[in-house]
Amino acid sequence: MNGDSRERGKLTPEGLPDPSVFSTKYNREGIRVGTAVALFVRNAKRAKKPNVRYRDFWGATKREDLRNSLAAKIFNVEYQIADPQAFNKFSFRPGEIGGNYLAWPKLPDLAGIPPINGLMEKRGSALINIDRAQLVSRMRQYYDKNMDWHTYKRLGKPLGKNAVRFNAEKTRKKVIGKEEFDAERVVRYFLRPFDVRHAYYTAVRPVWNEPRPQLWAQYAGSNSFLISRPAHVADPEGVPFGFTRCLGDNDAFRGHAYYIPISKRDNANGMLAATTIANLSKRSRDYLKALGYADLNENAAVASIIWLHALATGYSRRYLAENADGVTIDWPRIPLPDTRDMLDSSAALGRRLAALLDTEGDVVEVTTGSLAGHYRVLGAISASDLTVNAGWGRADKKGSVYPGTGKIVARDWTQAERDALKAGFVAAEIPEARGFELLGRPVDVYLNGTTYWRAVPEQVWEFYIGGYQVIKKWLSYVRNP
Repeated sequence: MNGDSRERGKLTPEGLPDPSVFSTKYNREGIRVGTAVALFVRNAKRAKKPNVRYRDFWGATKREDLRNSLAAKIFNVEYQIADPQAFNKFSFRPGEIGGNYLAWPKLPDLAGIPPINGLMEKRGSALINIDRAQLVSRMRQYYDKNMDWHTYKRLGKPLGKNAVRFNAEKTRKKVIGKEEFDAERVVRYFLRPFDVRHAYYTAVRPVWNEPRPQLWAQYAGSNSFLISRPAHVADPEGVPFGFTRCLGDNDAFRGHAYYIPISKRDNANGMLAATTIANLSKRSRDYLKALGYADLNENAAVASIIWLHALATGYSRRYLAENADGVTIDWPRIPLPDTRDMLDSSAALGRRLAALLDTEGDVVEVTTGSLAGHYRVLGAISASDLTVNAGWGRADKKGSVYPGTGKIVARDWTQAERDALKAGFVAAEIPEARGFELLGRPVDVYLNGTTYWRAVPEQVWEFYIGGYQVIKKWLSYVRNP
């Protein structure tokens, strides 16, 4: 019966309202949780395989549609056959998993250590900030032993307020009794795709709701991570892969983000590690050795090659389309090329993707060097007032951020824009029609009443990573940092 606000935002696949089946004129919200109605029949003789039929009811009239369906003469024709099995977690939703998808290894099968959950704060962004100086000042006050509890509490800081599993006074007493402020623990923090901030790390519980010391040990100041999740929870989800060199948040992807270290650090202590080796399972090592790769631990390029291949695969439109149902139900499975040349070629694409996803480094001809002319027409800022108040987001009393509608204006490409883009297509050897198809129409994205990003390609504006519409999500959080 759908209606799950956390999956589709209470919208049908066509983008129309999809309220809960329990919505009434007196209670328009109904319930937030997605709802299903099921009828189970037990036969005298147990069947070897259950017969499961499935149907969606969408839109504001789903209750009436369900009632009217009972009058259908051929009842089953509107239902699809589902196939609940262990590999699809006994899902009652129909799905098609073809080819060799189930024979490919899952992401965790390729890793020497299991993927690690990101950190969970739940402290009103007390430990996370866009401005490093503000965070340092805030945490110095928290660790100041000369400031008594009542004085600190009067400052009104989030760490001075009680929360679930968090006694503010007892926690501060415990922390300052164990350690002092350490500027090296102010690190870059992957909050959402392309939304990287600063965070203060301490393993003393319960300052962080979940400090994930295993992730901190693997981060150790210098490591890279492939990001994914064990199953999708959002529709659309977009690309369920990311890449970062930062410490990462549990909710960086919807459905919880897991981080796979490129390097495996053993006996890690603080920012140092006794040994560092490639984070590869025996299956991965055997595969790479069979293709002729050597020095898996000593050669960083070889150690990362399988993860860069996975990243390139995950950003392939064809891979995501052909294996949509399989990717949805579990960890993504990755096909392994039969030849070294194919793996090298795929990893080269992954290396380029990693550079574009990594906010901590420059990309030649994108963020540094000479910017090609066709890039100059995309996303140019129209004015100098960068205030974000065009209704992109709001925060509730608890600090939770909810996206707003904002303001965008879709239009056609101007002749000057078309001419500049055509030159870029020629340089990239992309047919003109295909180039404009890849970009879509331009949209002007407003930050406020007068300032906007000019000519953002529609496909860029609508791009999702990990269940988040990247640019729109970033705008909602910048409005409510």
